[in-house]
Amino acid sequence: MSSTAKTMINLLFPLMALAGSWLILQLEHLDEGYALFLPAILVGCYGIIIGFSLSGTEDRDYAEHQIDTIYFLGFLYTLVSLAVFFYRFNPALLQDNWLIAQALYYIGISVSTSITGVLFRSIARSGYLKKHGEEKVDLEKSYILLKSIAESFSSSYEETFQTMRRYFDERIETSAALGAREKEYLESLERFIGVMDKFSAGLTATREELQEAGRAFSRDLAAQREPIAGIAESSLAFSHAAGRIRSELEALPMSSITGGCERFRKEISELDTVLDNFVSLLELKVEKLGV
Repeated sequence: MSSTAKTMINLLFPLMALAGSWLILQLEHLDEGYALFLPAILVGCYGIIIGFSLSGTEDRDYAEHQIDTIYFLGFLYTLVSLAVFFYRFNPALLQDNWLIAQALYYIGISVSTSITGVLFRSIARSGYLKKHGEEKVDLEKSYILLKSIAESFSSSYEETFQTMRRYFDERIETSAALGAREKEYLESLERFIGVMDKFSAGLTATREELQEAGRAFSRDLAAQREPIAGIAESSLAFSHAAGRIRSELEALPMSSITGGCERFRKEISELDTVLDNFVSLLELKVEKLGV
């Protein structure tokens, strides 16, 4: 086999991988019933191309490698299908028939592509070995390899379905928990709205009471305006009188009055002395008369 042919075969796998992945992404827009089998058909076409391309090569290792890519392509489509399904999974539609149909749709794609990959790999390898011969040891190795692939395929699918089941169970539990939390949130919101309504009603009543108290204060203030005005006038008159008295006091001859008061005090003191002496004399007279 020429290097150009090998290069073309090597480029065929990534091209088919990209084409199949794009096709799986676009399958939900196709309503035809055969759309489910298009990825498996691509795997089959790739297996046929590889089988015919390797019929003329004697490089067994290269042929084995290229034949294995048939299975790898089918398994790659399986992973892409499951990845697309989990990406588009919506827990809100968990009870919807559409979600169940989509799950079966993508699981069907993954199963069909894997089975097609294993089948066409076996066909291509059998055709290659039929043309180029195979020793007994190679047949035993091929049988063991095919058996191990089938066992791994079975176990991997069992694990995949168990993982999907656990995933769905977790999403159901998560949805239930979210529903309970949402219910609690709504109840709390209702309680908050009730409290706010009561607070608003109390605030309205308080505002009305304050308005009524303000009006009563205005009426009382209007009623007390004349007495307050009279008090103000009396205060003003008292202030004028106090000022007049202060000015009159300042005009009085305080020094002469102070001197007169001092002389009056001295005279009163002398009078007290005379009276004391007179009282003493009277007491002496009374004592003598009494004797």
